[in-house]
This record gives sequence, structure tokens and C-alpha cells, in this order.
Amino acid sequence: MASPCSDIRNEFSWDHPGTAQSERQSLALDPNYALLDERSFADWIVFVRDYARFVHYFNSDNTADGNWEDFWSANPAIILANLAAASIDNFRETARQLLIELEKLEFQDNTASDNEHLQQHFQRFFDVFTTLLWQLDRHIAGLPDTLAIKDSLRSRINQQLSAPFQKWIAWHKHAVNGPNRLVDVNTSTLSDRLLNFKVLGADILPTENFYTTPPTPLLFSEDWLPEGETDWSTYIQNIAEDASIFGAGIAIPTDINAAIKHFFFTGVYEQFIQSFALIISESEKALEALLFNWNRHEPHFALFLAFLRLLTEEQAALNTLTDRHLRFYYERVLRIFPLAPKPHQAYLTATLAKHVSAYLLPMGTQFKAGKDETGQEIRFELTEDFVVNKGKVTELRSLFKAPNTLALYQFGDVERPIYKGVDKDRYFAAAVSNSADGIGEKKLASLDGRWHPFGNRSVDTNTDPDTWNIDLPRAEIGFAIASHYLFCRQGKRIISLKFEGTSLNALNGVKFKIALSTEKGWLEKEVIATANEYQLSIPIDADEDPILPIDPKVHEGDFDTSFPVLKAYLIHDDSVDFPYQALKNTLLSQIELKVVVEDKRDMSWSGSTGPLDVSKPFHPFGPAPGTGAVFVMGDKEVFQKKATISLHFNWKQKIDNTKYFSGFLDDSPKTKFQVLEDGTWSLENDSVDKEIVPATQNNVDLDNKIILGALNLIAPDFIENRPYSSKTTAGYLRFKLDGDWGHAIYAKALAEYAKNAPADDPPPPAPLPLFDPQLLEVSLDYDATQRIILDDSSATDEPAATFYHLHPFGLAARHGGTDKVRMFPELVPQSNTITPDGPQNNVGNDGGEWLIGIEDLAPPQVVSLLIQLAPGTADPLLEKPKDHIQWWYLKNNDWVPFEDKEVTDSTQQLLQSGLIRFSIPEEANTEHTLLPAGKTWIRATVETGVDAVNQIIGVHAQAFPVIMIDNSNDPALGALPLPAGTIAKLIDPVAAIKKVEQPYATFGGSAKEGSIAYYNRTGETLRHKARAITQWDFERIVLQQFPHIHKIKCLNHLRYEPGTTDPIYRELAPGHVTLISVADLRQLNGVDHLRPYTSLADLTAMHEYLSCRTTCFAEIHVRNPQFEPVKASFRVKFHLGYDTSFYEKQLNEDMVRHLSPWAFDNAIGIEFSTEMSKSVLINFIEERVYVDYLEDFVLSHTTDVTQQDVETVRPTKQVSILVSAREHDITLIDADAENEWIEDCGCAEEPITGQIMWVRQQ
Repeated sequence: MASPCSDIRNEFSWDHPGTAQSERQSLALDPNYALLDERSFADWIVFVRDYARFVHYFNSDNTADGNWEDFWSANPAIILANLAAASIDNFRETARQLLIELEKLEFQDNTASDNEHLQQHFQRFFDVFTTLLWQLDRHIAGLPDTLAIKDSLRSRINQQLSAPFQKWIAWHKHAVNGPNRLVDVNTSTLSDRLLNFKVLGADILPTENFYTTPPTPLLFSEDWLPEGETDWSTYIQNIAEDASIFGAGIAIPTDINAAIKHFFFTGVYEQFIQSFALIISESEKALEALLFNWNRHEPHFALFLAFLRLLTEEQAALNTLTDRHLRFYYERVLRIFPLAPKPHQAYLTATLAKHVSAYLLPMGTQFKAGKDETGQEIRFELTEDFVVNKGKVTELRSLFKAPNTLALYQFGDVERPIYKGVDKDRYFAAAVSNSADGIGEKKLASLDGRWHPFGNRSVDTNTDPDTWNIDLPRAEIGFAIASHYLFCRQGKRIISLKFEGTSLNALNGVKFKIALSTEKGWLEKEVIATANEYQLSIPIDADEDPILPIDPKVHEGDFDTSFPVLKAYLIHDDSVDFPYQALKNTLLSQIELKVVVEDKRDMSWSGSTGPLDVSKPFHPFGPAPGTGAVFVMGDKEVFQKKATISLHFNWKQKIDNTKYFSGFLDDSPKTKFQVLEDGTWSLENDSVDKEIVPATQNNVDLDNKIILGALNLIAPDFIENRPYSSKTTAGYLRFKLDGDWGHAIYAKALAEYAKNAPADDPPPPAPLPLFDPQLLEVSLDYDATQRIILDDSSATDEPAATFYHLHPFGLAARHGGTDKVRMFPELVPQSNTITPDGPQNNVGNDGGEWLIGIEDLAPPQVVSLLIQLAPGTADPLLEKPKDHIQWWYLKNNDWVPFEDKEVTDSTQQLLQSGLIRFSIPEEANTEHTLLPAGKTWIRATVETGVDAVNQIIGVHAQAFPVIMIDNSNDPALGALPLPAGTIAKLIDPVAAIKKVEQPYATFGGSAKEGSIAYYNRTGETLRHKARAITQWDFERIVLQQFPHIHKIKCLNHLRYEPGTTDPIYRELAPGHVTLISVADLRQLNGVDHLRPYTSLADLTAMHEYLSCRTTCFAEIHVRNPQFEPVKASFRVKFHLGYDTSFYEKQLNEDMVRHLSPWAFDNAIGIEFSTEMSKSVLINFIEERVYVDYLEDFVLSHTTDVTQQDVETVRPTKQVSILVSAREHDITLIDADAENEWIEDCGCAEEPITGQIMWVRQQ
């Protein structure tokens, strides 16, 4: 099946292992690797001993009488020197050559010549080791009993060599006496090296000579005798031949081949070699002690030792010749010199004195840093002119937006955490960035106090290691409206907002939290936007608080208004997605604010006689109303709005001509409605036919009879209603009576009645009592609508309402002018654009804002910020986006991007500690409400990849760089950084500078390049010539420039671009070069040792460094390896007496250490091609002392479905490294439920075959 284009494999690929730092050193370039004179004291002593044999001794008669050997053989130093000078490597190489000769004829044709070759070499193999043991015995026997080394060596022989030697003799006897003679003492087929090889200066002796009867008996000392044996001759003769390691005796080649590959045989001769190596080591130490601490040396030997001490001086001088020759060639001929020591660098901060607003520190200003080990003063100097001003960082705030794809960055490592479902597209705000909880109440947990500029997140490794916890409060995002139309003191009220604009469909069904300003705070409501009407409706019951103007003493927020305020926040509801992302691009052209009030009763009333008390029944037109009597109503709430008014009158009684004096017309008197306009009463709608006193019922409703126009309105006024006075010019409604209820003629009627009553018989009825028009209560309903035009600020003839964006940290009034206004503030800008590199859609990714508040800055000024970062805390698997961070300044509640020339960034966009300098323009004012006023605010935004920056340790203003100058200081001073606080004073104090501080340790310093590093670098440079062409070039160039990297693997024609969207892995990609970097765990702190990732800063720096040193036709990719976890699943039974809870965890830890040893032992390197075998792991587990047995063992690759329950797990890619899973699936076998194993021959089901098997009893 064809591979997808994003994953193409090369079936002929070479598994290149890469290069580690330890593999760079060329031994040929090490002057100490092959010295001109490498002879030690022991070598010289052995040489003199051997040379003495050739020097004649002349007796007193001046005749030759032997040689000088006797003068040297008596000193035990000669014996120890002979042992110490022995070469274990030479001996091991001889044994290896013999094995090679024996193995290369394994498949020969059994010819006589071939057999002779095998027999002679097999004999030689036995003889070499037998002679070794014989010489060790002779040397040890020759040592004085007073030396402690003798007892130590005798003990080693007895405990480690005697038993293996017995087997050695037994095997040799069988090789001599077996069916096929396997050995031959002749030497015709031996090479000169094997023929002339000597052991401790002695010739090789046949092994047979030690258990047969030679002319001179070869007897070992009693140290070789096992317990119970007393005579060597008897003991060795009684050793029976042993054929267990040989073949079946069919042919000489097969028998010898079986022997040399047998575990017992290899174990014995390896034991001989290891013991020999230990004896050499012990002899070297004993010889050194004997030569200089023993007081029994003969005079001539003591004189010889003195000569050797003098000779070592000349020997050392002679051995420098190689180094001097190499330096001459490199330095004088090639003109390549060792790297000079690098001076320390540091960042300092300065604080001005109170009376100074700015001060220039000129380049070259020097600072004190104490003294070095030699007592010389350490000095630093300023590298450039720097103007110190008053600006200081006082606030740090953060915004974080979670991605809409929860597993956005879960690539490269299946164990990387993902975001929670409830956090999808949600926004979080930290009012205090450098705190654990985002609000400043919880301290940071890390020792160095690191924090993330775009919002802290954490993973609970104990409860939920696979999920991010966003440790910040959820952001409150919304809008607000300030309008006098919201002023509603009383009654049942409904406030509705109807929106007009674009992209309003997303508003349907969105939940809002509404807050209305009241006397004591905010009246809060929850409402849901009406589907398809783009409207919010907020009901307010009559018993709820009045909606009053905002009060800065009661209400938070810098609202620049005296009107009532309505705030609308988006609700964070975990059951649905946070709606801001869908609404962030909604634009508004206008808002229709409508207020409907019912049963309002707090109006002010006046009559012809003055103010009226409406709390009890009252006479609105006075006690004797007549034509022209007036009744005046005033209300500031109603008369500042274009309202339609309805009045409801409830009279004490209705008009009844049978009960009351009927001296007036049949209908109730009419009333003129007049509205006060500019101090003059004018008729409302030119009508005089309105009745307010009923003839048939007590209640009269005047619905929508009065409509207030612009001329009737008063300026917004929120104080208590006042009765009408002659000085008032507007804001009142007058009811003027056109007629009466007979009050004008009632006196005359009474007089007529009194006059006529006596004369008439019967007398006429007395006049009925007058109708008494009393009101029990009056209520008012009204509705008013205000159209808030946002895209045309001139389209209103009344006091304009104000529309605000509610930001998580403040608010801002927004007027579109001729443009529509966003419904919500724009947070964490993210774009979907076409770039020169192709489409770039960051909408839906994670994003963030970092806000820096600076006090006491007087723009235009330059502020220099030191950003101290925690190295390696950026996500190492991300690729740093191009132009990742955008910088802005706040101007009148609007963010304005800095121009490129106004920002100087040495932090590589927050990847390394350094300075960021901002040229703050004059328009960056401090009067704003979006963020706390009185500060200059700077914003950093990232559209994606918030973790592609390092975490921050500290932010400091007024920072400047200094560098150490040479003051004849200690050359070793550059090796270690100077701690924080070392640089604290100016050499020449300045009154304008109150304080100088060094907040962090120095950096960048190094001692002069050592000889080995110099030779290694020069040798590599001569080969690659600073141009990366081959794999060798790439790897050495990177390792030289980045010494803290452990290993680099260069893969030609391979393209590796990990990611969740369209990842690419192609092993056949011409023009692409991929480098895989593995960090050095020894130089990393606080990292996951199972994932030694290289930091994003280093990856970026490597890419930039290589891009300048390779062809422009090569596309370079620098990546971290893909760590592929391997997981074991099995059942295990522990031995009795072991704590199962503890040892279950211990077993998991032991397995992790076994499968990934490099994570715990710095001496073990990481290998890309390492495989993991089930059998090896099972054996390792079974060797644990607490493990009894295993069952149902399964070894699987966690991500490769083709490697499930396999014998061997292999990496899936050339960029992959197998690593242990953090937790293996370990199931304990319960002792009570342990299955019983029984013997079963299979007779019940199958014919007997003679095979017995064990099955588990279920």
C-alpha cells in the first residue's frame, strides 16, 4: 500500500546513530595519548633487571663471574614492578587473537592441516593462561612475608583462582586424552606474535608439564590447594578429566567450537583475566608505597631510585614535544589560536535620587564587583550610553485564551497534557501575573518564582497528569450603557435592549449577567438573548431597588458619567461553549434602549392652594373647585425622557346626580391638559375634552393621552421631585378645570331654598350636598425609547447615552463615529490572513496578552526593561512562530502598535534573558479607564503558541548591560559566574544615582580554551571549514557551538515537521536536512529526565547558526526527538514478607530505570536505535529479590498498533527514541486466589507422547 505524502519511508535508510560530545575527541590529537616516553617506574625497574643479565660481574680477581642479576632479584620491588608493568590489554588481545584463529575454521572441511591448526592454537590458548597462573604463583611466593600485599594476593588466589584452575586442568586432560586429541604442543601454525608471546617476562609452558612428571617438577604453592588437600602432586594427578564443555567427539572442529563457546569455559578464562587485572592494580599501589615508604632498600637500589626521580623531570620535558609541535603547526603555520577567555556580562539596574528626573550614564562608566582570589579588584564597565529615568514597573497582568481544539499541541509525545473540555475557547484573566492564583493571594510554588507572562497553568501529576489546570480567574467580558433613560425609581419596570448591526445571529440564546446601578450597589439579573430578535429584556419587580445614577463611592469602575449604568457580562457556563469567540466580531450600528414602567406613584403634586399631600385622600382642585382651578403633576424621571404617558385616577366617589347637587351640566366638567414649555403652559394636542372625573365609575384611565416631545424635556436630573413653582420652566403637567360641580351657584341655591321654603307647601326639597372631588390615588405608566446611534455621533438631539466595553481589567467608552462599534472588547487579537509563507489562520488557537504597567514615566522617554527568564521552560516541541510577539502601548484606551524602530529586543522574543527597550511616544498617556490610570501601559500579544516563550523570573526597569574589563585579574575568574549582588557600586559615585543593583548572576564568562578542546576544535575546523555539507559537518559544528547539547543526529534528505495539523515525516525529501538534538541532562534542572528535550531557545539558535553556514538550497529543520513510550503489562507475585504496596511502586521505578538508564546515570548515553526485548525485561524483573514469579507478560509500543504484545519493540522513525512509560500496568497476584499448578501428561484428551506439561488449575 502506498504511503501518504506526509509519511514517506526510505526502505534503504541507514540507521545513523548521531554524534555525542564524548565522541568528538580525537585521540590522535591528544598529546598525552601516545607519549614519546611512556615508561613508568615499574617499566624502568623491569628494564634494569633484564639489562643486568647482560652486564658481567667481575670478582676481586678481576675476572668475569656471572652477571648483575643477583643484585636486582633480591629486592621485592623488582617482583612488584614486574607485576605492575604487565599489560592487561596486551594479554587480552593475545587471547582474542587465539579465539579468532579457533573460530574462523569453524566450518572447515576437517582436513588434517585445518585440524592441526586448531589443535596447536587450542593448546596455546590453554598454555597462555596456565603460564599466567604459574607466574603469578611464582611472583607472589617471592614476596617477603612482611608485606601486606602478599597476604592479599594469596587470598585472591585461594578464593578466586584455585577452583577455576581445577576445571581448567580437567578440561585440558580431556582435550589430551579424549576420543579426539584436541591439542598439539607443536607450534608450526602459530604466528610469530603468538609464538614469541611472553607472560610476565617468561616463556610459555605446556599445560601438560604441570600434571605430568617433567624433568623439573612444576609445583604450585599450597595457596592453590582446596580445603582438605595437602600435597600438590597428589591433588593435580587426581583431577579427573571433564568432557562437559566439549562436543560429542565426532570431529575435532565441532568439539573445539563447542568448548570455546561454552558458558563455563568463557566464564573461567574471563575470571582469570579479571583477577590478573586486579592483581596488576594492587601491585601498582603496593609498588608506589614500597619505593618511597620502605626503609630496607639496598644502597645501589636507593641510588637507582634517586636517578629515576631525576629522570622523570627530563621525561616530562621530552613528552611535551608532541604538544609543542602541534601548537607550532596550528598557531604559527595555520594561525589558528585558542579561544580567548570571555569576560563576564551582567545586567544592572539604577535608581535615581529623589531630586533627579533623568541622568546620563556615559559609556565606559565603571562599577565595582569586589576582589578576586589574587586580591585584584574586579571591574565592570557600561557598554553604551544609558539615560536613567524614574520609570518603574508596578503592575503585571495577563490574559489567556484557551484553544478550541483541546489537544492542540499533543504531538511529539502522547503523554503531553491537553486542556479540559470546559475550558474550550474560554478566556482567563490574572490581575497579578506573578502569583499562583492570578489575584496575588497565593505565592508561586517554584523556588525561583517563575511565572508565565500569558497566564499560569499547571498539571497535577498525582490526580490528573494528562490535563492542564488553568490557575487563573475566568475573565469577565461584556459591555455597558450609561443613560438617563435607565433612571427608574419606582414601579414595575422592564428595560430592553434591541441591537442592530452585523453578525448578530450568534447572539441568540446567549446568557448574560446584567448589573444595574442602585443606591447600595448593583442589582444583578440573569437574562437570555431573545432568539431571532437580537434583544435583551430585563424585568425589574416593583419591590426591587430603584435604578439610580452611578456613585464612584459605591460602584467600581471608572465610568465617566453621572447617569445610571447597565452592565452586561457574558456568563461562563460550563454546560455550553463560552460565546465570546462567536461574538467577538459582532458590530453594532445602534441600540434601542426601551424602558417600560407601570404603576409609578412618586410624582410631585400641586394644586391651586400649593403642594398636595397625596399619601391620603386629597382635593386636587381645592376644596371648592371652580372654573380655572388647576392640578399640577411633576416628575423628573418622566420629563427627561421622550415618553408616552398613561395616567390612572382613583376617585373617592363617582358623580351621582341623585346624591349630589346637580346644579351643573349633565356631564362632568372637562379638563385641559397643559405641559410647561419654557415657562409657558401649552395645550397638549390642542385638546380640551378630557375628563378625569368619572360619571359612572371611580377609576379613570387616560391611556397614551400624553406624549412628551423634545420641548417638554428637562435636562437629566436625578434629585428628588419638587412641587411646582413659578420659577420652573419645564417638567410639569397641568390639569386646568373648565367648569365646576355647582360650587359657584350652590350658595345661591341655598339662599333660594331658604327664601322659598317657608312659603311653599309642601316646602321644596333642600339642595343635595355638593359633590366633593377627592382623589384616593394617582398612578402613572410610561414607556420611553432611546435610540443610541453608535455609527453617527451627531444623530441625537438629547443627552447622548454612552456605550462602554467592559474589559477584564477596566472599561472604555466606545463611539464609532462613522463606523460600527464592536459589541465586545477585542481581546487577544488573532488573525486569519495570507502571509508570504502561505495562509496563516490563528483563530481558534491559544493566545494571550501580557500587560506591563509603568509608573513615573514622562513620555517621550525610553524605558529599558530587564526580562529575566527561566531557561528551558518554553515548550520544546513547538516551533517558534515568525514575528511571534507584538508590542503595543495604550493611548486613550486604544492599543497602538509600536513601530519596529521603537522596540529593541535582545530576548529573542522571550526565549533568553535580556533587555527590551521601548521608545515611548508622547501620545502614550496615563489617563485611561481600560487599565488603572496613572501608569503607562505596554502590551505584548501572541496570536498562537503561548508556550513558545520562556517563563519569567523577574521584570526590572532602568536596566543596562555591563561587561567585565581586564584588570590583571585571576585567569580562572571566568570559569564561574559571579552571584547576584556582587556588582553594587560605582567606581566614581554620582549624587544623582541613589542605588545600583545586580539582580541576577553574571553570564557569558569563560576561561581560556583548554588544550584538548583547542586541538579538537581545530582538527574539526580543518575538516569542515566552517561549512555544513555532510552529516559529519553538521553534527560537529552544532556540538562545538552548543557544548551543553549531549548528542546531535543529522539526517540528510529527511523532512520532519511535527504538529497536530498536517504533520510531515518524509525520509525521501531532497533538499531537506533534519537535525535531532538531545540535551545534556547534567546541565538541566527541574526537567523531565525521561524527556531530555532541548529548549526552544537552543533549537531556534541552532537553526539560525546553521543557516549562515550551509548552502542556501538546503532547508534546515532542527527538532527534538520523538520519545516513544514502551509499556509492559503483567501479573506479578512477590515473595512473602515484602510490603506489596511499597514494592509495587518500587518495581515500576526499577523498570523505568532499566528501560531508560540514561535518565538516571549520566555515564550512559542515549541511543536512537535501541530496542527493547521482552525476554531481557522479564529476566530483569525476575532477578529482583522481592519478585517470586510473573504471569501474562505483554510488552507493547504505546502508539504503534503494529507493535502490540511483541517480543521486541523498535523505534518507528529515525527521529525516535524508545523510552519507558511512566507507569506500567502491574497487577498483583493475590495469595488467596493464586492458581495451583499441577502436572498433566495430556492423557485425558490426546494419546500419550511421553511429554509432560504443567498447566494452571483454574
